[in-house]
Amino acid sequence: MHSIHFDDLHVPHVPRRSNLFFISIGALGCFAFALLTFVVAWFGGGREFATQLGGQVTLAVLAIGVVVSGIFAVLTNPKDWAPD
Repeated sequence: MHSIHFDDLHVPHVPRRSNLFFISIGALGCFAFALLTFVVAWFGGGREFATQLGGQVTLAVLAIGVVVSGIFAVLTNPKDWAPD
């Protein structure tokens, strides 16, 4: 059984497993697709239609989701997969 050492608690820890990498890539794809769909619907349907979908709040949430999931994908990328 692994014990916790209190000296290691100040070091930020991000597990580098392939499952987390694939989850973050999936989230990035979903947020990017939703953002693209929202922007196309906004331009196609007009301002009133975009307001029914949430307007500026939805746009901000989707943009933040793309950025955060992209950062998380970079952080969880297994280094042994990276090209030399």
